[in-house]
Amino acid sequence: MNSFRAPFYLDNKRWFVTCAYNPRFRAIWLHTTPIYGIEYNSPIRCEVSWIDNICRITQRPIHEEVNIIADETPFGILNLCVYHIENRGAQHLADALQHNMTITSLDLHDNKVQDEGVEHLAAALRHNKTLTTLNLLRNKIGDRGAQYLADALRYNTKLICLNLLGNEVGNQGAQYLANALQYNETLTTLHLWNNKIEDQGVRSFATALQHNKILEILDLSGNPIGDEAADHIANILLDNTTLKQLWLWNNNISSELREYFKNQDNRVQC
Repeated sequence: MNSFRAPFYLDNKRWFVTCAYNPRFRAIWLHTTPIYGIEYNSPIRCEVSWIDNICRITQRPIHEEVNIIADETPFGILNLCVYHIENRGAQHLADALQHNMTITSLDLHDNKVQDEGVEHLAAALRHNKTLTTLNLLRNKIGDRGAQYLADALRYNTKLICLNLLGNEVGNQGAQYLANALQYNETLTTLHLWNNKIEDQGVRSFATALQHNKILEILDLSGNPIGDEAADHIANILLDNTTLKQLWLWNNNISSELREYFKNQDNRVQC
């Protein structure tokens, strides 16, 4: 207590309050500076100070005074996978992403984020100008979450790779994303392996590929897709020279059609 009292009360003679959300421990900290004797000295966290009420992502040691000019930690790649941040954590993180100017890649796989949490992340994507890769692998994102992301893709001009592998996106969600591809001019990679997309959803992507000249990798593996839809989207590739890889592994495609793709177009991997 003395190590805290001396610099805080006797020297600085001021009250500086900071509120931080620690995603790893799913805890909200309300503290003053300086802080000593805490085990978690430099955790990654979303932090708000009373100076400007702007949420920032930082890893600054918590006993150091907040500097709103030079405080933002230049992460580049931020890996928060398997933190179980869920919807509340996604909301706090999204608040910080709206103002962050350093993170280019965000990994949130296996975090139990649902549509509600994705709504906040999608809102952040409308304002964020640096994030190029967003990994939402194995969360609990359905059609409504796909709609939020699709709406964001209409306005976002930086995101290059979106990974939705292992979620719950169905035909309606596929249609939302496919429609967004007709307007988006930056996304080059879209992973939708192991969702709930059927032939109807694949036809939506086929329509989008007639207009989109940006997407290079489309991953629809692990979905209940049959011959008709697979053949339809493959035929679209005759006029689309931008798409370099169409992944259709682990679907309901017949061996005959697989062999045909193998011999006719090596861009189709199944």
